Amino acid sequence: ASSLIAGVYKLVIPTTKATLNWHLRLLAMLAYLGSAWWLARSLIPSTAGQVLAYLLVCVSGLQFTQPSSELFAGAFFSLFLVALRLRWPAWLSGLMLALFSLCKVEVIVAVFVVALVWGRYQLRSGVQRPWEVALWSLGWVILFLSPAFVVAGSNPIGGNRSLQAFINSYVKIGRAHV
Repeated sequence: ASSLIAGVYKLVIPTTKATLNWHLRLLAMLAYLGSAWWLARSLIPSTAGQVLAYLLVCVSGLQFTQPSSELFAGAFFSLFLVALRLRWPAWLSGLMLALFSLCKVEVIVAVFVVALVWGRYQLRSGVQRPWEVALWSLGWVILFLSPAFVVAGSNPIGGNRSLQAFINSYVKIGRAHV
């Protein structure tokens, strides 16, 4: 999702190669802080509580995290929570969750667990179509990843350094704990 955001950003705002990284860092910071503000406003009823929650986010320094994909992931997950709280349409909630999953390869499985847990909660609450968010999330992920399968073929690892680094890191961690 971070690469997609960078591509769309370059189409909308012309930048040079030298300044693009700084533009994306600022965009990620604004997205993270904006979504944190929106989440605080949607979850905390008192103004004082909202201000305190937002100050906690601001003074933590997380908005300076690198790489920017971490900030975009946090922003999209916060927007997903806002979407659930404010009862956005399922397709939009699913989009926020799918974009979160595409920011970091490590969270793609966790995203579907989150969607299924939300669906189960909705089922227990008596909501009609409780699995709608999960299905929309899956649909958005497939839509965004399908060009990669067309380009790379059936080997999704082919040429992808981040997925290869993920596999190498987690295989080493898994072997160390066995």
